[in-house]
Amino acid sequence: MLWLILPGVVVGATPAAAADPVIMAAGDIACPSAGSASAGLCSDLYTSNLARAQKSSASGLAALLAVGDTQYENSTAAEYGLGFNLSWGAPDLRSVLRAVPGNHEYQVPGASGYFQYFPTIGVNVGASGKGWYSYNIGSWHIVALNSSDGCQAVSCAAGSEQETWLKADLAASPQACQLVYWHHPQSTAPAEAPIWQDFYAAGVDFVITGHVHGYTPPRGLDPSGRPNANGPREAIVGTGGKDGGVYGLLKMTLHANSADWSFVGTTSNSGSATCSVSVAPPPPPPPPPAKPESGFNAAVSGLTATFTDASTNGPSGWVWDFGDGSGIAPGADPSPNPSHTYARAGTYTVKLTASNAGGAGTTAARQVTVAPIAVTLTPARARAALRREVRKRLRHWKITRLTCARTKNNARQARCTFRARHRGRTARGSGTVTARSATSGSFRVKVRISGHRARTWKGQIKM
Repeated sequence: MLWLILPGVVVGATPAAAADPVIMAAGDIACPSAGSASAGLCSDLYTSNLARAQKSSASGLAALLAVGDTQYENSTAAEYGLGFNLSWGAPDLRSVLRAVPGNHEYQVPGASGYFQYFPTIGVNVGASGKGWYSYNIGSWHIVALNSSDGCQAVSCAAGSEQETWLKADLAASPQACQLVYWHHPQSTAPAEAPIWQDFYAAGVDFVITGHVHGYTPPRGLDPSGRPNANGPREAIVGTGGKDGGVYGLLKMTLHANSADWSFVGTTSNSGSATCSVSVAPPPPPPPPPAKPESGFNAAVSGLTATFTDASTNGPSGWVWDFGDGSGIAPGADPSPNPSHTYARAGTYTVKLTASNAGGAGTTAARQVTVAPIAVTLTPARARAALRREVRKRLRHWKITRLTCARTKNNARQARCTFRARHRGRTARGSGTVTARSATSGSFRVKVRISGHRARTWKGQIKM
């Protein structure tokens, strides 16, 4: 057997595994002047030097993400030459530089300074006027998006060109893990909501942002911005050098199915997370129901009116105004079918406003007329009233031949005759029964007895 020994080769040794790729990111970067190499205002040279140190290390630097507002104040070509081009845009970092625009780039119409500058230094930033693109690093799929000036200049709406491209790009990627970066955090740009739905549905693992000058570690959010451990982890890294009190870069080591992160700069923070799987976004809240069309019916009996709700669209609350200064106000026990007794006769305007989860509906109004119920003094009621009064006075006497007839000129009065017998004794009597008012059930009774125990008495009885 012949052995061949080559210089520098150790026979039988296992080759060293390639280190997992490292990326670094920050936004809000350069002033329109040469940056400072020390942390503080306009310290884009300081942050770019952190990237240089990582690039020259054993683990290297796979990508440097410039997360918007790359050049203050207006991102003109001249300003890029005075600031960013001397630090982050210097030749030794251009091979790893990956940028997205922010709102300061759109101080110039169409972000023309941004889209002109980066191609001149050989950095791909997507199609001019669009600014979205994607690429892979290891097992990670990286997506660069354009939130422009809060999705005003470049739409983030469902069905927009950018949102349609994103959904197709994420669906087509076979990579195990996904990271997105753009300039605006979710809380600062509500118009991002449709794209956040896509993040959540596709199982995006990290969303790197800037705009807010400071550092917020990665945290899981749902499409509505609420904390959710299963949601994409949004990090805010507005620490690229402009100002804000915290300066540095977010460093991420991208493993096959996870990532470690740490902040490199004037503060410290670190953590790790495994890659998620695609989950269905939570269903949007149901739309509020249509507000009620208020309506009601009324039934009157004397001075009491009973109301019955006839409102549509599922009311769950009812505010009543009975027209006499009283009612059922919001917060009181809601009643769809109340009754109300008025103090006096009259015509009253009653109002109802029904409500449901959609809010207060229309107000319905109608008039009700109430009046006391008139008492009719019939002969039968007169007989009953007189019989009760006589029995109170002549106990144990039997009342016979009791007849009553209403007087011709007074419907509230009746005249009666009767006989009373007790132990063989007989007395004749007559009486007058008068209703005290047209509405009350109270009667005045005047009775005269002749014969045995002749007398006259008056009484009052309620029935």
